[in-house]
Amino acid sequence: RKGKYDQALTHCRTPVQKDRVYSLMAERYMNQKSYVLAADFYAKTKRSFEEVCLKFIALQQRDALKKYLE
Repeated sequence: RKGKYDQALTHCRTPVQKDRVYSLMAERYMNQKSYVLAADFYAKTKRSFEEVCLKFIALQQRDALKKYLE
């Protein structure tokens, strides 16, 4: 809630907790329109491949989509 994601990651003990933090980081960057950074964090999550790809396609963010696919 405070946006201290790096600090939160150091306290994660399970993959589910890390996935949640990475998802929140990705959403934060999406809201800030930093799509390539968001792609980096989406790639670390268990989010549906199709869901993430469709987000970037809908926003016409080819660079972010390419980064995610890499």
